[in-house]
Amino acid sequence: MKKQILTTLIVSLAIISAQLPAMAKAAGILNVKHIELSQKGGVAPGLQNVASIMSRCLPYKGCRLIEQQSCVFPANAALSFKDGYKLIFRTLDDGKTAVTILRGKKQLMSMSVILEGTDPVVIGGFTSGFSNSRRIFVLRKSLPAESCPEISED
Repeated sequence: MKKQILTTLIVSLAIISAQLPAMAKAAGILNVKHIELSQKGGVAPGLQNVASIMSRCLPYKGCRLIEQQSCVFPANAALSFKDGYKLIFRTLDDGKTAVTILRGKKQLMSMSVILEGTDPVVIGGFTSGFSNSRRIFVLRKSLPAESCPEISED
């Protein structure tokens, strides 16, 4: 009986070990940019496309990068940003990613998004308290072969 259990355990470990390289290869990087939209000012380099899209939806012309962070994707992580923002990511069974945004202890938003390919997803639009500016987060998944590139909108 002990021999059967030991044999089953060894076979199970062999199967798991064989799958690890494929699992590691499938992992990518989730890049997150914390951006401030304002009614005045210029557009930071690399954010022209975000500014163009957002100006069609909201009356904002300025666009500046506040901070950028990354985590492994599929994501089950929490990233803390300046001004008390925290993004919590959880990968769901259906391929979606649950995103919860907190500021301090207050939950601002909770949703699920689909990050396909390397297409960016823009979420947020929170008032920052200074001259009617807004805060957004741009999420972009990098493919495993990429080495944590900047989120390019061009």
